[in-house]
Amino acid sequence: MEAIRNLIERLVETFKNAAASQQESKYVIAIREKYQELSPTGQRITLWTSIAIVTMMVLYFPASNLMDAMDQSEAFNQRRQSLRELLKVVRDASSSPSMRPVPTEPILKSQVDGQLAQMKIRPDQIKNQPGQVPPGFGKVATTQVGYKLERVTIRQVIDAIFAIEQGDVATKVTDLQVNADSKDPHYYNAQFNVVSFGPKMAQVSGLGEALKGNKPGSKDGAGDL
Repeated sequence: MEAIRNLIERLVETFKNAAASQQESKYVIAIREKYQELSPTGQRITLWTSIAIVTMMVLYFPASNLMDAMDQSEAFNQRRQSLRELLKVVRDASSSPSMRPVPTEPILKSQVDGQLAQMKIRPDQIKNQPGQVPPGFGKVATTQVGYKLERVTIRQVIDAIFAIEQGDVATKVTDLQVNADSKDPHYYNAQFNVVSFGPKMAQVSGLGEALKGNKPGSKDGAGDL
């Protein structure tokens, strides 16, 4: 502590000596004479102007550094926000379902036939019909297969439609028609269209969404007739 005190005293003494020596400088003497020649108003203006200039010079560097720090902070925040948005895009892309091409008609038919067989619908109850493109989707990449199920129960129809749409998110059932069988009113004949959309149309609503409350084995909704 003694060494620090001595250093401060030496610095103060050096500053005093430098100030005293400057008092004898011809430039300082000339400035003092000019100042004394001014009117009292002029002296006050000169004094306050000098104080303002010195204050501005003293505050310039801290203010400049503060503004630079604020600019750097803003640039950092912008880069951080851009990085967050980029990471969000990457996460969304990685969590999105993989895009697959639209299946051909034989592949789609094979898939649907397998799902109908799992619902215990016999081949002799299944009749194929020409598929119909849903209205408004004529220019969209689709594959469609038409079906007619004969002598089936309401439960079999519901389970079959749910299974078809659950098997592929881009496959939808449309144009369902159900009529009572003319020979046995306990059974029904159902006609519907199975459409597989391209990737951009994978969110098109189908009948399966409306029948989710009647999943296979559910006690709610229509039962076997």
